[in-house]
Amino acid sequence: MVAHPDLRQPDGVPGFAHGKLGWKELQDAETGEPRINLRIRRPGATTSLQLSKSEWEAFSGIGTVVEE
Repeated sequence: MVAHPDLRQPDGVPGFAHGKLGWKELQDAETGEPRINLRIRRPGATTSLQLSKSEWEAFSGIGTVVEE
């Protein structure tokens, strides 16, 4: 589970997303600054979010779902 004011998962509450979290560091084409592209995937819904390097360093999820 991830919370961020800019998240918009199509079938959920704005500001929250849940699913498999993946990330990749990219370089902003205009500024050259590093950006972190997050993708939160689950069946039927994928959302993405870009964070600055400083936002990423302060970032943490708010929960982890464990299936047994």
